[in-house]
Amino acid sequence: MKMKLFMIAIIMLFSLAGCGGNNDFTLPTPTNELTQEQISYLEDLGLTVKSYEEDPSYTFELAREWLIDDVAWGRVFKYLEVFDGVDAAEYIDKTLDTYRFVVEGHSSAQWGDTGQSLAIILTSDKKIVGGYAIPKMKSEAKQEALNGGPYPLNGEIEGFEEKAGMSFSEFDQYWAERYTDK
Repeated sequence: MKMKLFMIAIIMLFSLAGCGGNNDFTLPTPTNELTQEQISYLEDLGLTVKSYEEDPSYTFELAREWLIDDVAWGRVFKYLEVFDGVDAAEYIDKTLDTYRFVVEGHSSAQWGDTGQSLAIILTSDKKIVGGYAIPKMKSEAKQEALNGGPYPLNGEIEGFEEKAGMSFSEFDQYWAERYTDK
């Protein structure tokens, strides 16, 4: 019995040793050029990448109606146009891949419970289009239940009207006129 307890204690000790915090955290080296470019892109925005996925988390074909009817994707592309100069029309009917990164230093983190954000990078033909951020939550259930939309990756929502040169409602009208089928 004593030997069994001793073995359990040894196993637990080795298990806990692997759980200790490593203050010298280094990000694993990406195995492909696109991931390296994405990390550099995020770092150039002043964000610290804590983890990443090298495979796309979601792939889709951008439909024109998404820019009007889908609140989240419409908002993402509005932010991309205003803050990054991306013309959403160039990506209609094109395949886009999304990649997830956990980052620190984005203002959306204040609305989560981890102090971090999920930065989502969109690519087309293996080239970065832009991205958006959302608060990172502690659990997947909380992440899925997150109420709120995407945040600009390269700017602050508060600066939208100044950067756009018009109010939100004026921009929404411009957007609707531009992307509603005629």
